[in-house]
Amino acid sequence: MNEERKIKYEVLETRNETENIFTVVLKTPSGDPLSFSAGQYINVYFPETGKPEGKSYSISSPPGEKNFSLCVRTIGDFSKRLSSLSPGDKVTGTEPYGYFFSDSDDSPLVMIASGIGVSPFRSMILDQLKKNPGRPMRLFYGSCTLSGAVFGKEFETLAKKHPNFRLRYFITRENPGHPLAERGRMDGKKILSMLSFEEKGESAEKGGNGKNLNNAEFLICGSIEFTRDLWRSLQNAGAPEENIYTEAFF
Repeated sequence: MNEERKIKYEVLETRNETENIFTVVLKTPSGDPLSFSAGQYINVYFPETGKPEGKSYSISSPPGEKNFSLCVRTIGDFSKRLSSLSPGDKVTGTEPYGYFFSDSDDSPLVMIASGIGVSPFRSMILDQLKKNPGRPMRLFYGSCTLSGAVFGKEFETLAKKHPNFRLRYFITRENPGHPLAERGRMDGKKILSMLSFEEKGESAEKGGNGKNLNNAEFLICGSIEFTRDLWRSLQNAGAPEENIYTEAFF
């Protein structure tokens, strides 16, 4: 494998999203938009930490914007260093990597996230709403608390404006008291039961467009345990294995 090409990105802004999650906005050395596909990530390096492998962070902004952003949970040395950066500072990273994105332009897209795992889905949702606003998209979002659901308010606003995009929270540590949320953990059976007519293949007379589960693509992103359990659960509930894509965070 060829050695990774290192890039010195410039920090434009860091901002808090929730109590322990922040966004860092970066620009390329040339000032041109970063070329990537929604769902990809970059590796970030702090050589002084003694970890030459770096850390991977998903791009949370959509392709085509002048600058790009990473969404980071404050959990260790790398994330704390990122959060302490100031505008004008440089950070070493790579070009975008990864294959966590849809193979289709029009199939129903079912996104399943836990916590910070929602980051690549923000990129995908904003990208698709711009390029293909008629595509059916569903986001099932697990979080300990409603206030801890990063980008939640933005997703709710998008769901109000775009009927083809729908949002559902699963909140585990509180009674959310929210019309788009329910208490408890998600699983494959619950997710499939909540998919609307077009994913279930109902006829047009019943309000659907004839698409069925064989056409839907399922993308799961979160911790290793969450991703593994949802992958198994979806298959057991009837989702085709070849239509399930995963991205796990360490």
